[in-house]
Amino acid sequence: MRILRYPGMVVSILLLALTALAVAAPALLAPYDPYESVGAMRLAPPSWEHLFGTDHLARDVFSRVVYGARLSLSAAGLAVVAGVTLGAIIGLITGYLRGVVDAVVMRFVDVVIAIPGILLALIVVASLGFGPVAVGLGVGLGTSGAFARVMRAQVIRVRAEEYIEAARTLGVRGPTILVRHVLPNAARPIISMAALELAVAILAVSALSFLGFGVQSPDTSLGKLVSDNQAAFSTRPWLFWWPGLFIIAIALCINFIGDGLRDAFDPRQKKMPSERAMARAGRAGGPVAPVAAGAAGSEGGEQHTVTVGGEAVFTGDVTNYHDPRPEEPGDGRHEPLDPER
Repeated sequence: MRILRYPGMVVSILLLALTALAVAAPALLAPYDPYESVGAMRLAPPSWEHLFGTDHLARDVFSRVVYGARLSLSAAGLAVVAGVTLGAIIGLITGYLRGVVDAVVMRFVDVVIAIPGILLALIVVASLGFGPVAVGLGVGLGTSGAFARVMRAQVIRVRAEEYIEAARTLGVRGPTILVRHVLPNAARPIISMAALELAVAILAVSALSFLGFGVQSPDTSLGKLVSDNQAAFSTRPWLFWWPGLFIIAIALCINFIGDGLRDAFDPRQKKMPSERAMARAGRAGGPVAPVAAGAAGSEGGEQHTVTVGGEAVFTGDVTNYHDPRPEEPGDGRHEPLDPER
């Protein structure tokens, strides 16, 4: 498979699969109850019994990280869904209608983009109350402006296509054109952008939880774990580092997967030849120097095949064959090929 050529993406997919399992069924990965003490082992260092150690209430840190990742990813997923939905609707309407609607609505979008996303999220959380839902909606509102701009640009491009004009000529109504023709052809960049925006949303949700605007006790999240244990940074660093490393690992995995999918399935992403290969091609007379291969002809003569850049471009008598490419000053590739060479 083409994906197997990118080991970084394969490892990232496996790690995200384990994280998704933690979201769907955290009890399968967490060996202990994250809210109950496991005995008298307060502030125990990492061991085989407690992989990430225990906190000041003798709770297993690994179990708390697993359950914290569940709430953090849930809030980040809600943020991406909210941002994509709101941005896509705004971009579809403004890009298709244009005119006054486009001018007025996009000015409001510009205002939203100008305000820092973390500040918008704080306003929403202050209005709706603390919790993962309010955090997810606040972060989603901050990202909706970027999605609206991308969708609007794609809709403007698609609505100028001939098949859209043909649908209008045939009397197809505007909403039908939007849903059946414009949206499917304009949504691809939005999907790619949403995958990468998930990493940004995780960082934003963790930042809000760190500041105390996320989930509240007794629930926990990755950002809240970092905030609660920041005082132990120098004395018991495992309490601080493990949730922080999980945040970084999840964000990096998402970015690796997005880059790997782009490289694997985008035909425009082609690797440049190495300097050694380019040097060998230069000594051979250019990167696509014609090559003649001889073969016996049907009438007793010799037939030759000329290949340019690995592709056969001529078969027959090449004694007087000239390279069809435009001649450049000092270029010796256009001399007649000698079949005996």
